[in-house]
Amino acid sequence: MVQPRLSSVIRKHPQLSLLLLSALLLFADNGNSSLLAHDEGYYAMQARWMLETQDWLTPQWWGTPIYDRTVGIQWLIALTYQIFGINEFSARLPSIISCIISVILTYQIGKILLNRQIAFLAAIILCLMPIWIFEGRSATQNTPLVCVELLGIWALLRGEELGNKQQKQKILWGILAGATFGLGFLIKGFMIILPGVAIIPYLIFRNKQHRYLENLGIYLGLIIGFIPVIIWLTLSCLKYNSFFPVTDLFGKLLYLSADDTYNPGTFYYFWNIPLNTFPWALFSVIGIVCIWFYRNNRISLLLGYPIILFILLCSFRTRTPYYPLQILPFMALFASVALIRFEDIYQLRKKRVNQIISYLLSAFTTLGILLLVLGSLITLNIHLPVISLTPEIQQYGILGIILGASWATINTTWKNRKFLPNKYWLASWVISPYLTITTLGFIGVLGDRNPVFRTELQQPQIHQILAVKPINFVIDNPVNNKSDAEVVNYSEVEISKTFMLLSFYTPQLGKITKIQDLQTNSYAWITPKIPTNTLNKYEIMGTVKGWKLIYKN
Repeated sequence: MVQPRLSSVIRKHPQLSLLLLSALLLFADNGNSSLLAHDEGYYAMQARWMLETQDWLTPQWWGTPIYDRTVGIQWLIALTYQIFGINEFSARLPSIISCIISVILTYQIGKILLNRQIAFLAAIILCLMPIWIFEGRSATQNTPLVCVELLGIWALLRGEELGNKQQKQKILWGILAGATFGLGFLIKGFMIILPGVAIIPYLIFRNKQHRYLENLGIYLGLIIGFIPVIIWLTLSCLKYNSFFPVTDLFGKLLYLSADDTYNPGTFYYFWNIPLNTFPWALFSVIGIVCIWFYRNNRISLLLGYPIILFILLCSFRTRTPYYPLQILPFMALFASVALIRFEDIYQLRKKRVNQIISYLLSAFTTLGILLLVLGSLITLNIHLPVISLTPEIQQYGILGIILGASWATINTTWKNRKFLPNKYWLASWVISPYLTITTLGFIGVLGDRNPVFRTELQQPQIHQILAVKPINFVIDNPVNNKSDAEVVNYSEVEISKTFMLLSFYTPQLGKITKIQDLQTNSYAWITPKIPTNTLNKYEIMGTVKGWKLIYKN
């Protein structure tokens, strides 16, 4: 009785079901949270300064204006700070909400482009892509940008559904679609240009159907969407009596387009995307082939948009794991098409194709069994010759059991598909990843990004001082790079990351100063660059990742 009722609820309320399913993945937590320095700590700190100084125009770092990016995500985080206080949950909440909305929008878009069944499964698959959930739980610009892009695509499709009737409503949908371009710029700057270019083939080749090129609403929406950007930049220029906010913004674009610091190679995305979306990227390729042969009438959007966007991302010199987040909703749609159409493909009775399907299913079934056995051995503390069962590894034993459980049944449900409802075959793919990601949340892996930093910061002697005293920062070594053996263990990057996190987690910030300028009865975080043997005049209260909290008598 429970199962038919559950299926009935999903059919009647798919959006609510997706909201609840995705919310569990995104809110699962063990109570211990910590931020990544890059880029979570950066945006979280800029938002904190906006709230504390009430300067909503200036993205800053320790009082220095830095207009190398736009301010949409900082505004959103600062607003959640006002409601829930300054903490990790508030910093990540805009991304979490954007992630949930994006999942629902993926369903809405898939329902229009394909059908309800494919759309619902695609929304579930999107939630099960590791990089999607990781970024959805991060205080960054990435999922809010995807949310705005999907909102624009959905608005375009809703307007097209109206045909040539209800022109007033069509103009309203056009305004919404156009406005998302400016909102996307406010969130992540020039990155919005790439999806803007990728959508052009749909606007041109489907113009007979949607008539958006003649839709006044699109152009009006573009103007409306850029009004907040124009106001922000204008007021910023007036505040500083300079055009440097604009020139710095364009300078960052030129820097990223020419610099190789974040360029891991031309073919980076060809292996990084499959790794970060395992196993769904494989099925996405199969789904693309299916859609191509079935000739969807909106192929310029369904295939053209993500493929063009992928090519543009590959051609941009700066390549990161999170840039492809923009194509993941479409990859989820492709993967859903592949899984739901597996039976149709198999019925073509092409020997080689059926052999490939059999090998594929056997491979995942074998992987499931291996994970199940390995997870059981680790959980039972049975020592293996090639694995040292440390406490860190032992906590992942249960994950192997969970992930392998339903994957181990893939071949069985496939061979018995004529006797079982199709949902059993689909469930064998998604149940284990869903429960695994949920478990990762509840044991703290997804939310506690810096457990060592968090543990060291919670030392009683440090925690008590931070709660009541303003803390200064000494970030430079006054003795010409003099160092001792202890400093060698900390790279410049690691020192910088810890500085960023200490800035966020220090409730009362003092100022950046030189060590010789510290006033009596004051506290300061001291960079690892300064050797311990030069701190004889100060009392060391504790250490966090090489940074020492000192007290000057």
